[in-house]
Amino acid sequence: MKQTAHRFELWFPFTPGVIGVAEDELAAVHNRPFAEVLTAINGAGDWQIQQCYLTDKSQPYIAKAANRFFPVSFRRHSSAKRGARQWSLKALAHVLFNPPEALAIFFAYGRFAKALSLCARIRRVPYIVIVGGWYNRISKSQRSYFDRAFRVLVHTEMQKHELVRVGYRPENIEIFPLGIDTARFAAKSADEYEWNEDSPRLLYVGRLQASKGPMEALLAFDAVRQNFPTATLQIVGPCNDEPFRQRMTDYVDSHSLRDAVTFVGPVSYDELPRFYQQADLFLFPSPYEGLPSVVLESMSCGTPPVVLRGSGGTAEAVVDGECGWVVDAPRLAYDVVELLKNPTEIRRRGMNAARRIRECYSAQRTYDTLLGILYKIGKPESSETDIAPAPEGSLPERGHPARLSAQRSSPWKPNTL
Repeated sequence: MKQTAHRFELWFPFTPGVIGVAEDELAAVHNRPFAEVLTAINGAGDWQIQQCYLTDKSQPYIAKAANRFFPVSFRRHSSAKRGARQWSLKALAHVLFNPPEALAIFFAYGRFAKALSLCARIRRVPYIVIVGGWYNRISKSQRSYFDRAFRVLVHTEMQKHELVRVGYRPENIEIFPLGIDTARFAAKSADEYEWNEDSPRLLYVGRLQASKGPMEALLAFDAVRQNFPTATLQIVGPCNDEPFRQRMTDYVDSHSLRDAVTFVGPVSYDELPRFYQQADLFLFPSPYEGLPSVVLESMSCGTPPVVLRGSGGTAEAVVDGECGWVVDAPRLAYDVVELLKNPTEIRRRGMNAARRIRECYSAQRTYDTLLGILYKIGKPESSETDIAPAPEGSLPERGHPARLSAQRSSPWKPNTL
């Protein structure tokens, strides 16, 4: 008789509207790199993984993509529309009365996230905290939330160093590489680096909110346009702050950029590679980040990014001078204009960027890390040699953790062309 798979729940404790996405579009646009790794783990058979969100609807339900939704409580309160302050009593009841074998909470803070972890502890369910962004605060409740977790997962060494610096236990923090499907986000060939010296194509992908830097990208593009009269900028991503978006469109209109700037809106995961591959340069001037997948996706496609110095994990992934540019915020516009004058260097760094993603940020690494943690939860006596490879065809690259560990220790060397 086939053994029943262990149940693992990945919690995003907010409604999709908080990130500017409709519930029926969620499966196509949110968390896709991670979701595809989860699908591969489901295919391996030992664990059945489900993603859980909150909803503005009145009853829990399961969507076609197997995402599970739980209704927000206290809807008349202003906090019902704010991500870190949303609650769902039915979600807490679900964990208490129908607990999974393990769960992960993709939120570094918030009272509801901590309440989820408390329900898990009451039922003796191990929980994992995934720190997606840049976080360095500490308090008594926050320390308890992190210290009682089976693991605290961060995407970069910088995030781990910062958490340890402010007082969290280093032995409980593990680097969780954010993997990219390098087959889907395929690199441009050398011949595809087309260049029209007056018409560079710039791209921003991400949510339209102030903290992600789209306005800074737009301001930099305004300077670019003055030097490259037919340059274009595409802005791709959902909006969860309509007044902010209006300020951006007002700026476009007042600076005569309507024919140069396109607000594309959210696009499906399958459509994204085309935008990266057709761009010459990717702008992501967010001041604080963990490790945004959009930067890695652009690099995988061979389009080098421009990111800000001191922005956290973003600056760790982008090797300045080799596979992108790490610049100071006050010099963003000037530096973008100057680097666009050297298409040969853009091509070199783009090719290096694609190779860096293949070697350091493949989806296989994410699969190996997460499955290794789940095996420790489900089979404490297991060793790495017990871990099954990803099912055939489920990931673009396959390999055993032991082989990949040897690759991790090898220094990454840039292409000098």
